[in-house]
Amino acid sequence: MKKLLAILGVSVGILIGVIGYAAYMGVNVDDTVNLEDVESLINNEDSKDTPIVTPDLAPIENASAYVENIVETTEEEWSEEMEEEAEAEDGNSESENDASESGETDVVTHNKNSYYYNQLSENERKVYDVIFKAIVGYDEGATMPTMDEKLIDKIFNAVLADHPEIFYVNGYRCTKYSQGNVVKRIAFTGSYTYSKSAKTEIEPRLVEAKNDILKNVYPAASDYDKIKYIYETIIKNTEYNLNSPDNQNVISVLLNHSSVCQGYAKTFQWLLNDLGIPCTLDNGVVIGGERHAWNVCMADGEWYYVDPTWGDSSYTNPDGSNVSFLPEINYDYLLVPLSELSHTHTSEAVVVMPLATSIADNYYVREGLYLTGYDFNAVKAMADGQRALGRQALVVKCADDMVFKATVNDLVDNQKIFDLVNTKEIRYQLEEDRRKLVFALQ
Repeated sequence: MKKLLAILGVSVGILIGVIGYAAYMGVNVDDTVNLEDVESLINNEDSKDTPIVTPDLAPIENASAYVENIVETTEEEWSEEMEEEAEAEDGNSESENDASESGETDVVTHNKNSYYYNQLSENERKVYDVIFKAIVGYDEGATMPTMDEKLIDKIFNAVLADHPEIFYVNGYRCTKYSQGNVVKRIAFTGSYTYSKSAKTEIEPRLVEAKNDILKNVYPAASDYDKIKYIYETIIKNTEYNLNSPDNQNVISVLLNHSSVCQGYAKTFQWLLNDLGIPCTLDNGVVIGGERHAWNVCMADGEWYYVDPTWGDSSYTNPDGSNVSFLPEINYDYLLVPLSELSHTHTSEAVVVMPLATSIADNYYVREGLYLTGYDFNAVKAMADGQRALGRQALVVKCADDMVFKATVNDLVDNQKIFDLVNTKEIRYQLEEDRRKLVFALQ
């Protein structure tokens, strides 16, 4: 009878648990249920029809939602639970041995591109392995090798940050088993947005869409050219839409072509990793306090920051007013150092992100559109080059404030811009904080 009550306690506890939503960084919301509460609810028939109300997720957040319950057990019940768990583990071990003998291997939880995993301690990696295996195996009630709830939340977010291919989970729930005030076990179960069968049906479609993009990459191309191609392809084929379905995962970009920052960033990460280019996910807030996601990737041995969402001009300038001459793609955040990104982005990742300092592969530097000193002839050569490529505008980035002021003074104040363009109507945009000038060429 005690055994039956314990099982009922777990089941009802999970059914009535209030789901707490947290931002991607995993702010914990606790809902504890003691034994008296469980017994009272079992005897209350009205409570069985009480709906669980869950708030909508903000589309730019990847929430870690979970139910947390405490179920009291007696020493006898606890011993029985441990015996059953030991038997289950023995069965799993036998299955693993059989798999090993047949040539099958254990689930690989990480690889060289798993940036978050590589920043964790040995004990944290053990939690990571358990959570990853539980998620991909659709396991229910996986025993955590820790009693630290904050650590579980941190590692859950680390797993999702390392694995953009996991599109079918958006949170988790934990059940805590205790004796008195002592927690004896925490059981982890993923919160799935797709069933195992649905996942199996969608995965081949995602791989096909991904390969359709990657097949156009020249294998011998430089890291810079590969990254630029993926950046441009995602932006050209994706509409920024707050209401797009699956906007927290790669489905939104690769299959629906409509997403938000999380979808852009995860797809960018997945494609680059398949090209052998280390790329990870970063997240936090941007100017104005809006939550946001972007990327960090390595090019030619150096770390750089990339924000593919902000590369979409329809996102950065949604109404398109008075800037019809602006390029379709904004390259301001293609391979930039941390010192530049930090003016607008503040990371809240669960691990320390790279201290990117190089500008060697920055877009403006690589494309010859970067002024380290003002020279009219150099700017004219840039304009002629862009016009020859069929570009409608010249976009120039200045190395510092002095170069920016000298360029504005000569081209705008002294009206030398007329010597660069084929029109009597001058259209331009100055961004002092970015030290950037944009001139319509025709």
